[in-house]
Amino acid sequence: MHIKTIVDVKQRKTWDVALWELHKKIFKNPKLTKKIFIQTVVDPDQNTRSTKIDLFFKNENLLNQETLVGYCAYHIHNKEYKQRPIAILKAEAGLLKEYRGQSSTFSNVLKEAIVFKMKHPNEEFYLFEMLINPSSFHLLSKYVKTIYPKPNQETPPELENLMKELVRLSGMPTVGEEDLRVDFGLYTIESAEDKTKWEEKKLECPDVNLFLEKNPTYSEGHGLATLVPITCENLAAATWNYTSYKRTSFFNEIKRIQEDVNHSPADDILYNQLLTP
Repeated sequence: MHIKTIVDVKQRKTWDVALWELHKKIFKNPKLTKKIFIQTVVDPDQNTRSTKIDLFFKNENLLNQETLVGYCAYHIHNKEYKQRPIAILKAEAGLLKEYRGQSSTFSNVLKEAIVFKMKHPNEEFYLFEMLINPSSFHLLSKYVKTIYPKPNQETPPELENLMKELVRLSGMPTVGEEDLRVDFGLYTIESAEDKTKWEEKKLECPDVNLFLEKNPTYSEGHGLATLVPITCENLAAATWNYTSYKRTSFFNEIKRIQEDVNHSPADDILYNQLLTP
């Protein structure tokens, strides 16, 4: 895949039809209209501090044609909590199924968080999402050090109250007694095999198990409020974990290719040298 970034509002609006058509291939939401989608993803209200959209395209073919296969929109909002200003990063992302699993959207969200934090080091800054699929929660939990909710860890009351306030400000109806789940009305198109996969994965991944425990009705379009404090420590941990993952993936791919072709003992020596830090 390759990525194009659009920032200017007029440029963003030229993509609203294509983004809406792609969105309908990835998600189901009987309540969502094209107008609401554009107001949420493409052109949010004037109180939004900044908006940027990354467009993901399938690798170009010999005819130099491009096919849109995903998007990730980033919005930074100004909020006030207990008479102090805070900045909230929200992201709306969607990728066609065959292009998922490469942490593509996470790396871009991480980049946006780092850039904002470098420009505004003293601002209180959070990533806040209402996650509708175990894959999103698993992705965040895999890389960031501090996330709420988190397995085997209580959410500090102050941050839990902040999450409830952000849910309230969203205007979405809540589900359950804790006021930390919302009726998003949006769900990822999944097969029976996908749902079975998550049920099996919860046995080995505490974060997946936690998500399914707290949001068992995610397939009905219910989102789980999730908060990530964007601190220097959290950004450093996320960057380290992500680059370590990509490095491991890179060398695993080399190994796979090596096993698929004829190679000499000298190739084995070179590969082992590459794996040595």
